[in-house]
Amino acid sequence: MPVESIGMGFALMTASAFIPGFFLSLGLFPPRTLSKGQRVGYSFFFSIAFVPLSLYALNKLAGVPIESFTVLGVMALLSMAGLAVLGARLHVQKKRLQ
Repeated sequence: MPVESIGMGFALMTASAFIPGFFLSLGLFPPRTLSKGQRVGYSFFFSIAFVPLSLYALNKLAGVPIESFTVLGVMALLSMAGLAVLGARLHVQKKRLQ
């Protein structure tokens, strides 16, 4: 197995265990309320907790098969949900300042 494919696989696994949780942590905890270490910890926790839980719920409740496309879709939806909450929060804060 080439070293490049091992490195790429490690990078993708790390990103998949971090990115959805990062956006969820941004939505739940506004910027500048957590230290960088806390943000990283919450990011890994939220990704490890919510991605498999969402996949399990989709599989059992809606009969959606667990495939790579489904995993990527759940990761994208969780990331967009975190960004939507962050955007709504920033919009409300902007209105309050006016």
